[in-house]
Amino acid sequence: MTPLLFLWAMATSGDPATKIDLNQASMQELMDLPGIGEKKATGIIEQRTKRPFRRITEVMLIRGIGPKLYARIKDRLLVIAH
Repeated sequence: MTPLLFLWAMATSGDPATKIDLNQASMQELMDLPGIGEKKATGIIEQRTKRPFRRITEVMLIRGIGPKLYARIKDRLLVIAH
C-alpha cells in the first residue's frame, strides 16, 4: 500500500483519532464523540445553522458541553472555514 493510500485509509476508517469538522459533521459523527448524545449533537447542528463555528472552543456554547467534556473531545474537533 502506498503511503498516500495508507493515510487515506486511516482517515476514513472511523479511527478515534480522526478529527471531525463541527460545521459539516453528521449527527452520527457527532454522536460518536465521547459524551455527545443525540441532544448535544442536535444542539451543535442547530448552532451551526444559525452561525457556523469559527473556533472549536465555541462548542462550549452548547448546553451540557462544559470545560470537562470539551477537554475530552477537543483533540477530535476542527473547524474548516466554509
